[in-house]
Amino acid sequence: MTRSPLSTAFLTALDPALRPGYAELDGLDATLAQLIAVAGVTDGEAFVAEVAVRLDGELAPERALATVRAADLALAAACARGDGAALARFEAELFDQVDAAYARFRNASITRDELRQAMRERLFVVQADAAPRIASYQGRGDLRAWVRMVATRYLVDVVRAESARPDRSGSDDQLADAATASDDPELAFLKRQYREDFRAAFREAMSALDPRDRNILRHRYLDGLEVAELATIYGVHRVSMSRTLSRIRDDLLRSIRREFLHRLGVGASELESIMAMIASQLELSLSGLLRR
Repeated sequence: MTRSPLSTAFLTALDPALRPGYAELDGLDATLAQLIAVAGVTDGEAFVAEVAVRLDGELAPERALATVRAADLALAAACARGDGAALARFEAELFDQVDAAYARFRNASITRDELRQAMRERLFVVQADAAPRIASYQGRGDLRAWVRMVATRYLVDVVRAESARPDRSGSDDQLADAATASDDPELAFLKRQYREDFRAAFREAMSALDPRDRNILRHRYLDGLEVAELATIYGVHRVSMSRTLSRIRDDLLRSIRREFLHRLGVGASELESIMAMIASQLELSLSGLLRR
């Protein structure tokens, strides 16, 4: 059977174990030509070879070819080759996803520009004779989502490295201030009146937590990590991490209430009066912070 240069280039690059199924595919040339048209490339044979080495061998040939995101793959492949125009286009069109990932990590230890530079190096620079990271894009999913995932994983790595550090200076006070943030006039008054007592009680309550629990709280409510991201960092299922957060919240609330009221140094009757005034608001405020 005589084959076109296009299908020959495709089948040659394909995993030998997959060739029979694709060789028998009706309309292979037409399908490949359509992919080239969507990709907008001039070297069709080189492009179909790129497609061939990335196909999902678990799918039927028709389905595997249908899942190829030709335009995204063409851009990624050009960037992997170091094409200057492609690199400029990639950053102009897709680095908003790097910014979106950054926005989810409040109080990140790196700046947005530092993250962008790290992504340029991670995606496009050859490291230790290995292909740049962009070459690992398989062309099966949305390239925008892929870029965001790479940036998010980088930030998670940064956070994981920070989690091994001793307690971060000042972060307990930041959490304490966030915990009592409220538009409620009465709570605002109480915050002003008891601010230092509350912050001291909060620090005591935080110090009583296990170091792992303290870091989980800080990553969640200061760094802005989602439960799924925390689960990735700590190597647990997200449901387990959600339960862990609930348990930490309950432990913290009990400890804060005990420490705060102890520091006020009032009698039983006055304590009950103060509790009637602040306990529900304080607990609601903390619950809001720790459930957000």
